[in-house]
Amino acid sequence: MNGDHHRRLDKAIIDLIHEVYRTHLRKMQSNMHVCAAHCCDDYNRQPSMDHVQHCIEECSEPLLKAQDYMQHELGMFQGRLRNCLENCNNDIHCQIPSSTQVSDISEFGKRFEHCVGQCVDKHIDLIPKMMRAMKTVLANGPNVTDNV
Repeated sequence: MNGDHHRRLDKAIIDLIHEVYRTHLRKMQSNMHVCAAHCCDDYNRQPSMDHVQHCIEECSEPLLKAQDYMQHELGMFQGRLRNCLENCNNDIHCQIPSSTQVSDISEFGKRFEHCVGQCVDKHIDLIPKMMRAMKTVLANGPNVTDNV
């Protein structure tokens, strides 16, 4: 994959992560901190240190589940992209005859780069749909991500 393909793909993924963080994860992060502060504020009952720690861990659970979900989805995306790139490599490799001249190799390189560009374009085009799906799952609450 050439530098332009990397830059375009990286930008699209970073934009996705920033958007999901801005619209969902930051609020979850804020809620986690408010909840954890409440765990520590219960001075009258004087709960045990273990009780407070357990309470804080429960507060962080929705955000941790959401982050795990995001990592899982991004990992699946990367796996599908990797498969596409491997198919390009295999397809081009199968097209190269054993009697290929060195001067012909650059043509196969161009074909490979074209195929890679198509993979990158296809996967960048999938990102808006993936973002909508992530936002829907995250908007429905942390328990939706339990199956990941």
